[in-house]
Amino acid sequence: MADDKDFIDYHLDTILKASGSGLKNYSMHQTREGMRKALRAALAAATAPQQPAQDKPAAIPEGFALTLVDRSYDQRVAAIIAHNQCKGDLDDKLDAAYHASLAAAPAPDTGGA
Repeated sequence: MADDKDFIDYHLDTILKASGSGLKNYSMHQTREGMRKALRAALAAATAPQQPAQDKPAAIPEGFALTLVDRSYDQRVAAIIAHNQCKGDLDDKLDAAYHASLAAAPAPDTGGA
């Protein structure tokens, strides 16, 4: 039914009227065909079966790290030690603390995978 031109035009007109316009205001063939194509695609996407949840966790992109929102005790200790042992300026100390905290992050529970 979503391929029926009258069906598509009726629903396009309803959508356009909701925005204060109407299909009658679009006389160019290419414009109408583009809108019909967009509505058909939206209807197809809305009625397509949903993909089941993935069984495996998403991959972590290179350069990113997965860690807890709230640091663990071990992460806090590692950050403090690294900060205090760093001989650089404040920026260097903060970098050292940050990297030590990431290194001390516990491995995520992968559910036995």
